[in-house]
Amino acid sequence: MLYAPDELVFKIMSSNSKQNSLKYVYYYEEASERWSGLVNELDRIVSSLLNSEKTNANVTFAAVSSQSPFQAMHVGEDDFVILVDTRTFETLLPLCLRVQSLEALNEIIGAPNISEPRDFSGKFLMDIAKEIVFHTEDPKYLLLPSQPKYIYQAALCFILGHELAHISNGHLDFIKSEGFIHHSNTIEEKELTLKTLEMDADTTATSSVIKVFEPMIEQVRSQNELPQTERDTAERSIRGGYVLGIYIAHLYHDALTLNYLPKAHPITYSRFMISIYVLKRFYSRQFPDQFYLPDDVRKALTDAFASLSGSLDNLCHPTAANTEIYDLKDDKSTYEYQFSGELIALDFLEPLHERWALIRPELEHLQRGGFLARAIV
Repeated sequence: MLYAPDELVFKIMSSNSKQNSLKYVYYYEEASERWSGLVNELDRIVSSLLNSEKTNANVTFAAVSSQSPFQAMHVGEDDFVILVDTRTFETLLPLCLRVQSLEALNEIIGAPNISEPRDFSGKFLMDIAKEIVFHTEDPKYLLLPSQPKYIYQAALCFILGHELAHISNGHLDFIKSEGFIHHSNTIEEKELTLKTLEMDADTTATSSVIKVFEPMIEQVRSQNELPQTERDTAERSIRGGYVLGIYIAHLYHDALTLNYLPKAHPITYSRFMISIYVLKRFYSRQFPDQFYLPDDVRKALTDAFASLSGSLDNLCHPTAANTEIYDLKDDKSTYEYQFSGELIALDFLEPLHERWALIRPELEHLQRGGFLARAIV
């Protein structure tokens, strides 16, 4: 069990550097008694992440009561703890189960089709997501035995992989270094540097999900006793499921945020595009026939939310429609998803790529394992 030992929990709670957002860190006995399902799931995923890529640090996790749902903390010289708020299970799981059971998505990942009893007509995509996250009082109608778990596991894997990247890629050490001070001479420079680190963590998190879930697909492929058609279906379901889990993780982060123009993170759609870029690059090299799967899952996700709201135009989210088309004759706007909109989103990342080229050499000396994306100048 990779739960933080009692001495580290005590050290965090006693630390003067403990953030105001962190209210309480639970000892293992407390957490396992009250949230055994969450603790066991976190242990499996953190173990898988650490096994998929060598990390030169002692990484554990702990359940907490905090206003920050996830954060990585440097506790000692080589000791790091990933802190996870206890409300994660009751907020992330309903979102995954609800989304994966909607028509259009359920066929891709092999989930049951479950109708939604609530009326979301006319609501924005993020309003629907927030309603599901914060106001699903009784999710029993979603908890069918045939529900696949890997979508929730992939979403949680992405979130934890993001925090682990801050450790293994040297981000937390960098923030304490003179190099960070050098690249933070002004408030704007500091914000740009922090956004760049977040971009790198998102890149690594997406790659981490791939590294954890692709071996599962290999195991399915090797089961010769199963008919080839069943193996092909399972392969597409798991792969589509982990792509969906990554997308849901982005929506979940959005649902928890109080600011849609964050100062220390890239804008949400750009973060979404980072994941799409990593996925497509991997598929183009390893599985060319799967290259369009990220697009297929995005469209199915869009169609699923549109079915709840009543129309694509109601969603008002760039993941669903990133381009506005104005008809001068009818004096009316319609919304579509176009490749040109993706290019505009990627343009927002250009200053981050320039900053990355500057700070990457310093991170090379602070890495604790991990993998740093190449600099694009």
